[in-house]
Amino acid sequence: MRTLSHLVVAAALAATPAVVAAVSAGHHAKQPAISISKATPSGRIVAVRVSIARYRMYPALVGKKTNRADGGHWHLIVDGKYNNFSAKETTGKTLKLKPGPHKIVAELANNDHSSLTPAVRSNVVRVRVP
Repeated sequence: MRTLSHLVVAAALAATPAVVAAVSAGHHAKQPAISISKATPSGRIVAVRVSIARYRMYPALVGKKTNRADGGHWHLIVDGKYNNFSAKETTGKTLKLKPGPHKIVAELANNDHSSLTPAVRSNVVRVRVP
């Protein structure tokens, strides 16, 4: 025979995945994010278009020691190595790249060029430089 407490426990256990998903979605919704929407080679330089959410750009503070919790700038990482940075909200450019295929990632950064903790990186985009 089931008691009321057994039913309450069973209902709580059944709801746990939904509760965890809702809490996780709410938590991640408040985190900063960056994604690359377009990467276009022009000669040996690649122009990159990004979308940034919940993180402001502070161009005048790039390189300063005073970090802001709500923003900074972003880095371009090419083939796993730092290449360049941008403090523009939607666009950036790589430095000159060697001809051939490359993997590009954008990463949000603090004013002092350190990575956020945890790091916030975009999707990987593959391009071929002529």
